[in-house]
Amino acid sequence: MAGGSFLFENKIRPGCYIQLKGVPSAQSSMSERGIAVILMNADSGGLLTELSANDILTGACTKAGFPISMFTDTKNPLNYLYPYVNKIFIGRLNYGGNTASANVIMDDDDPLLSASARFPGTFGNSITISIVAEQTGQGKYRGVGFFVRTAVNNVVVDEQNIKLPADLVDNDYVTFTKATALTAFSAVASVSLTGGTNGTESDTNLGKILGRLTGLQWNTIAYCGNDTNRNLVVTYIRNLRENKGKYRQAVIYNKSDADYEGVISTFQAFAVDDDDIDFLSTENADTTKEAQRQAALHLRQMFAVSYVAGITAGADVNISNTYRLAPANVIGLVPDHEEDEDVEGDLRAGLLTFTRNSESQIVVEKDINTLHTYDMRRTRPFSKNRVIRCLDEMSNTKTLVWERSFIGKIDNNETGRNLFKAQVLRIIDDLVSIGAVSSGEIEVVVEQGDTPDSVRSYEQLRPIDAMEILYSYVTVLG
Repeated sequence: MAGGSFLFENKIRPGCYIQLKGVPSAQSSMSERGIAVILMNADSGGLLTELSANDILTGACTKAGFPISMFTDTKNPLNYLYPYVNKIFIGRLNYGGNTASANVIMDDDDPLLSASARFPGTFGNSITISIVAEQTGQGKYRGVGFFVRTAVNNVVVDEQNIKLPADLVDNDYVTFTKATALTAFSAVASVSLTGGTNGTESDTNLGKILGRLTGLQWNTIAYCGNDTNRNLVVTYIRNLRENKGKYRQAVIYNKSDADYEGVISTFQAFAVDDDDIDFLSTENADTTKEAQRQAALHLRQMFAVSYVAGITAGADVNISNTYRLAPANVIGLVPDHEEDEDVEGDLRAGLLTFTRNSESQIVVEKDINTLHTYDMRRTRPFSKNRVIRCLDEMSNTKTLVWERSFIGKIDNNETGRNLFKAQVLRIIDDLVSIGAVSSGEIEVVVEQGDTPDSVRSYEQLRPIDAMEILYSYVTVLG
């Protein structure tokens, strides 16, 4: 008996002909949240560095030029970002034109080895190398072991116990070059690496970093660069969302005029434990220290930017950051708006504002973005970041499903369009199941577009926001 597969029903011989055909299953492809980008000036590292939370927790970040001390230092914006995310991309705005610290370790007039910081930048200037004898033998070198120690700010970060120079290997902080004829070490007091310099922040570096980020998966950018290039980041986010179908957000200082759901703007500085709030304030400022004050103020403004980017990237689509507590070490705000009219003015202007709750704790007043001019297309819900996270998730997931399972693979007929409709409904069902979308008023229509290869879809849904305002009517009897 004949048999096999068939494409058309045109067989001649008697037999069993079977056509096997698969269809895409309705499956969830929700993207991972908790991925943040920070664009900043740094004293070490490459142009763009990817670090996982585990890299930071285990100290593996050091190999990429970002020692764990940078994440635990309360005077570094990274400290306010990393606790809330699973992955960080660090874009170094002042990369390029910088030099690495180096020095030669000498024994009297004889060079023993040279040491160079693994990454260019001023961080290397805090590195010292010392060689300490393990024991005393006969003669200057005979039978003597040595500890070669690498320290950062006088804290030993690497120690190698060696007998011969050939045993010495590079570590996460420095690379070593041993003198060619060196057969033994001798004790040498601490020697500092010198000459490390940072490059200059530039729009060229920013453009290169943003170009690389376009093809990567992430949720939120914290822009901690100079004010001059803020508009470049706004334009970049708009282009991603409007032209490339990549729904991301950026957090930028004092940029409420963006008036756009893809941009979140802060305007306050975090005063931390050892800050003099009066020094940061613009009121009664000492003009002789104005440059110093401005530098300190800008840095602390970036603390707030980084924190908001971290909690935004790390928040699930069914979570609002309204009334979320600021980091514990933040003791004040500059400016610290307490009057109702001031706070209301900030919110109406599209500024994410920090205030104090009834227990005097510093909190996010309202989880909003800069959108504050509403029209028929962008209504008030679009100004709420929880709503945007929900809509962005649906859009990103729908794009991913379309690219993976439908483009060029499925016929544009009623059956094919129904398959895509089932996928869209599954995405919405997943959002309903986690409380991001209301189960009522859902409608999905998928139809033939104007051309044979186009499909048109309509989705109606109602995102769920968090409770924020209570109007309580109390009737007193008696």
